[in-house]
Amino acid sequence: MSQKPTKDVSSGASTYFSLPLSLRQPKIAADVKPTNAVKDHNPLNRRDASALTAYQRHKQMMTDYVKHYQSSVAARHQPVVKTDVDVLKEKHKFLRDESDEADNSWESRVAKKYYDKLFKEYCLANLSRYRTSQIALRWRSQKEVVAGKGQFVCGNLDCSETKDLRSWEVNFAYMEDGKRKNALVKVRLCSRCSYKLNYTKIKAERQAARKRKRDERKEQADERKRQKKFGSDGFTIDTKPDTEVEVEESESEDEDRSDDEEPLEDGEAEPVKIKTSGEAYTEEEISRIWSAARPQETEEQNPTDDMDAYFADLFQ
Repeated sequence: MSQKPTKDVSSGASTYFSLPLSLRQPKIAADVKPTNAVKDHNPLNRRDASALTAYQRHKQMMTDYVKHYQSSVAARHQPVVKTDVDVLKEKHKFLRDESDEADNSWESRVAKKYYDKLFKEYCLANLSRYRTSQIALRWRSQKEVVAGKGQFVCGNLDCSETKDLRSWEVNFAYMEDGKRKNALVKVRLCSRCSYKLNYTKIKAERQAARKRKRDERKEQADERKRQKKFGSDGFTIDTKPDTEVEVEESESEDEDRSDDEEPLEDGEAEPVKIKTSGEAYTEEEISRIWSAARPQETEEQNPTDDMDAYFADLFQ
């Protein structure tokens, strides 16, 4: 066993070894000794910081906090702060309304100020994905307004054409804050870029025109087949020989004549047969012709009645 150190009371010396004071760790904020970092916050430095913007002062204070008070070493070297670009990307809106002014935070005010500086007479378009109907629009900056980009120069970002420009009003549909919105914007494009802007619509119209032509050709082909199988009046063409047709016609004429020759009633004069040229009439025949009773006049029919009778067999 190890022997415990003894204490010589008479000599006043102690055999215990005291720990070094430099290894003592502070546990409360009162034990922290002032450093040079505290000296930086004097009135002179505060006056210099007054020239910074609120956001710059915010970033400086956040950096000082992480540097002096954050216990994590990784966070000390990588302060979690947002840049101006991050704020603009988060708070920017393509079109702002009165409801957007309710948020009076500093980030919203920065985005509103940036929005007010844009010029919204004409838009600029990115037509690199026009074949898939993916078109991006944004407002012009001051530099682009001065240069005439989008007004005297083609509004496509990848085009610098200045001739044959045409203004287009586009119903721009986009997603913002998880909501679908629409905006009617104006963009000036050259003829080539105008085709790209309307590519989807032109393609749809061409497809519709080709479909109409195909339908017309199909309808004409069906009509020719129908006329070949049926007559022009829609009835089946009679395929009997001509001789049989003539025989049937002659028989029908004989039947008509036999139907017309009705027997005479009592007291009714026999109809006078008119002879053809070259045949002589006797005196008896001539006197009978002049003494024959005058046929009764039939009432005149209205033309509409004639048409009704004509269409009677068609509308059964």
